[in-house]
Amino acid sequence: MRVVALVCALLLAAALPASADQVTDQIDLGKQYYEEGDLGGAINELQFAIQDIRSQLAGQYRAGFPPAPTGWTYEDSEDDSSAAMAMFGGGTAVARTYTQEGGNGSIEARISVDNPMIQGLAAMIGNPALIAANPGAKRVRVGRDNAMVQFEEGGDSGQATLILGGRIMLQLEGRGLENGQILEDMTQAWQIDALKKIAGM
Repeated sequence: MRVVALVCALLLAAALPASADQVTDQIDLGKQYYEEGDLGGAINELQFAIQDIRSQLAGQYRAGFPPAPTGWTYEDSEDDSSAAMAMFGGGTAVARTYTQEGGNGSIEARISVDNPMIQGLAAMIGNPALIAANPGAKRVRVGRDNAMVQFEEGGDSGQATLILGGRIMLQLEGRGLENGQILEDMTQAWQIDALKKIAGM
C-alpha cells in the first residue's frame, strides 16, 4: 500500500504543472527518509504530497461545473473534503453553490471522483425498476451516460445524479425551485469532455 501511494504520488506529480515544486520537495524528502530508515517520516511526507496533488486536481475539476443559469450566481467551496472522502474509500470531491438572484432557489453541485461508492450508484441509476420505484424520478440521457433526476410533484426540492464511466459522479441538489427543469438543464450542461480528460478517461 505504501509503495502504491509512492508510485501514485510520483506519477501525479510528473503529470501536473507549475506549482508542483512543493510536491516534488515532499516526495524527495519522503524518499530521503525512506532511505534513512525513517518509515514513519517517509509516509508522513508522501501523505502531504498526495494531499497537495489532490488539491491541484480539485482545482482542475472545477472547470467541469455547469455555467450559472440566467439569473443565477455561483460560489465555489474551498473546503478540503479529502478527509471526508477518505471515510468512504477515498477520492477527490469539489463543490459549488448556485444561488438564484432575487429568488429563493439554491443548488448545491458536487463532483466526486474515484470513490468506490460510485460504481454501486451507477448500477442503481442504470436500473429502470429502481428509477420507477422512486416517486418523481426519471432517467435523463447525457450522451452515452445515464442520469437520474428526481423532483416530487408539488414540492420545491429535487436532485440529479450523473455517473460517468463508473468513476465520476456529478450531483445537483436543489431547494426553493419551481420545478425540476433547471436540474435537467444543468445536468445537460456539465462539461463532460473536460472532466473525462482531467480524469484520464
